[in-house]
Parts: sequence; C-alpha cells; structure tokens
Amino acid sequence: MENKLKHILFISVIMVSLFVFVYCRHEPEIIKSNAKAITSFIINAGTTNSFIDKYLTLTFTIDEVNKTVKATVSSAIDMPNLAPTIIISDKATINPASGAAQNFTIPITYTLTAEDGTNAPYTATIIKSTSTVTIRSTAKAITSFSVGTVNATIDEVNKTVKATVSSAIDITNLAPTIIISDKATINPA
Repeated sequence: MENKLKHILFISVIMVSLFVFVYCRHEPEIIKSNAKAITSFIINAGTTNSFIDKYLTLTFTIDEVNKTVKATVSSAIDMPNLAPTIIISDKATINPASGAAQNFTIPITYTLTAEDGTNAPYTATIIKSTSTVTIRSTAKAITSFSVGTVNATIDEVNKTVKATVSSAIDITNLAPTIIISDKATINPA
C-alpha cells in the first residue's frame, strides 16, 4: 500500500509540474488591428502630365458607410493615368497601392486589408460635371525679366530678381520687360 501511495504521489507531482510548465510558458495572444479605412484621397497637382497637373488638386469625399470615394470635375478634364495619394488606417494595406496611376474613366476598386486579414473594398469614382466649371490657374511666377539687353537672374525660391547694369544708367527711369505665368497679373504693370 505504501508503494502505491508513493507511486500516486510521484505521478501527481509530475502532472502538476507539467501543468505548470505548459501553462506558464503560454504566450499572451496578440490582438491584431481590424482598422481598414481610407482617411484621405487626393490627386495633387504635379503628379500627372494632364490638365490637372497644371491647374488643379482633386480632393475626394470619402463615404465610410457606403465605402465610396468621389470627386466631381469639369467635363473638359481628361482622366486616364491619375495617381492618387491615399492615406489609410495604421497597419492596413491597400491594393492598388497609393501613388499607382489609374484610369478614372471607370470606377476603381481599392481593397483595404486590416492587420487581422479582414478586407473592405472601396470604390473610387471621378464624376464629370455636366455644368460649366471655370478652372483658374494658380501659376504666379516671373518667367523672364530684362532691362534693355540685360537679362536678370530670377530666384523663384527667394522671390528675387537681380540685374546688373552699368553705373552710368539712370535706374530711376528704367522700363523692364517682364514675362509672367499665363493668366497671372503683376503690379506695378
């Protein structure tokens, strides 16, 4: 009987040890994010060679309930090969990728995948307006500045124009020739 008790005690100690060993080494479960939303969708001026490149930045309206992204533009704008900048939830991915050129003459489906592997499709659409839209140029640069035969140096970054003329010239009566961006104005003229 004593041997039987020792044997039961020995087995009990081994079982408790295994239980403690197995459950104490258990790694905590890491909860992955299920966030998968588009927070910003923009086509910036300067990203294409189209009319939009020169004059327009498109900001889209995001409808989180219906998973749509929309913008309205003039019917005069050509929409192939536009490359949107898309900002999405942290730890999510998007396909097609942000910055990838798309043909927006048809709706484009973007699939967001959360860190936990769940997906959400968004449909991005550019709608051509039937009304007339006036698009104004934002360009405002001095592209050429000369005084007689002297061409000035234009520094667009610092917004300066420098010309060196002879000290014998009366600079109070100079009439420079100035060329500026199309549709821009200058004062004094």
